[in-house]
Amino acid sequence: CRACDKADSDFDVRQVFNMSAVFQLPFGAGRPFLSSPGIVRTVLGGWELSSVGTARTGLPVNVTVNRSNSSVPGGYSVASSERPDYNPGVPLAPVVQNPTDWINAAAFSVPMNGTFGNLGRNAISGPGLWQADVALAKRVAVTEQIGIQFRAEVFNLFNRAQYGQPNANLSTPGNFGVITTTVNEGATGSGTPRQIQLGVRILF
Repeated sequence: CRACDKADSDFDVRQVFNMSAVFQLPFGAGRPFLSSPGIVRTVLGGWELSSVGTARTGLPVNVTVNRSNSSVPGGYSVASSERPDYNPGVPLAPVVQNPTDWINAAAFSVPMNGTFGNLGRNAISGPGLWQADVALAKRVAVTEQIGIQFRAEVFNLFNRAQYGQPNANLSTPGNFGVITTTVNEGATGSGTPRQIQLGVRILF
């Protein structure tokens, strides 16, 4: 049923907002304050604060139901890929979505034998993501052309939980609509828990 599969792509993110900013503290050589040589300029000069903010809406979620071969037209059912019927007038999501209740199970029902479900593919969206990263850096001049930059970077500054997709198989009622994963379960990248990184760069 190709017509039944016409829907948003699995990687469709409708809204994305990215922001970046760099603020050079006004102390040190060539800046409004403490521009004269000395120990104070050495300590307080050359600092830079930068930040990156990201926010996006969630990825589509495909609600499915397990059905036997004999219950669908053509006699062949692809495991975990059949879709249920939508119960008109019932909202797809609860009034307040949370990780333990993201999809409203009452909105769906198992189709009658011999019919496909009328729910479209990717009918609901998963959790969005927003994250703030900051960095504090200090540049120390070695020569006129070469400098060393010391950096402290914090990713996911507010340590916000970045939830993954909810379980969307109606045939597993015990955890239907429940989120049990995070966006990124790896060691690096967007969506991890708060991470602090120290680094040194040579600028030339």
